[in-house]
Amino acid sequence: MRSFSVFSIAIAIALTGCSGTTAHVPSAAPITAPHVASGGYTVSATLESYADGTAIACYLIELSLPGDCGSGVPISGLGSARLPFDHVARTRGAYLTPTMRLTGTWTGTSLALSAPPARSATATSEIEVWSASKPPAVAQMVGGSTTPAGFRDQQVLMADLADLQARGILVMGNGFDEAGLFILVAAGDPATVDLLRSRYRLQKIYSWLNPTP
Repeated sequence: MRSFSVFSIAIAIALTGCSGTTAHVPSAAPITAPHVASGGYTVSATLESYADGTAIACYLIELSLPGDCGSGVPISGLGSARLPFDHVARTRGAYLTPTMRLTGTWTGTSLALSAPPARSATATSEIEVWSASKPPAVAQMVGGSTTPAGFRDQQVLMADLADLQARGILVMGNGFDEAGLFILVAAGDPATVDLLRSRYRLQKIYSWLNPTP
């Protein structure tokens, strides 16, 4: 069973005012070059739409009304598309849509749509895109508890979040399951997976955006 910690918990704490939500090796060298994921992606999620015409696909959202998008992926390329209304968001001037299916490419900072949003019956769950073939050399979990080594491995990752985002790798969460440290990114393309597994002591990598067939 996966349990997001630190990064995701910080998000959850910010949202607990009204209700619950649906909801690590030496330091790596700085990242210097931007990275853009290849291929197309799809995701079905509630959108938080703003008065300036921008929107975010919500990964975490409050359950109370009015709700608010706590974590997600920016959407670009909406153009003149009209988004259906569900209810007003807690964020001033924003509203939430029903679950919408989005298809596009990951630019490094947003999902650039290649087709208009369409209603979807179900929301997208994250998918596993890589799993280590063996446990870490030094255990990150013992008896269901995170070890000091596990916390150190996580802290190395946390220290690099800004560098990763500058490269176009949006880290949406991380935590520990029975295997050890895992990470959730917006787009888990092969180049992103190769970089993350080479830099950090990870046991699993998940992607929220699903590759299109």
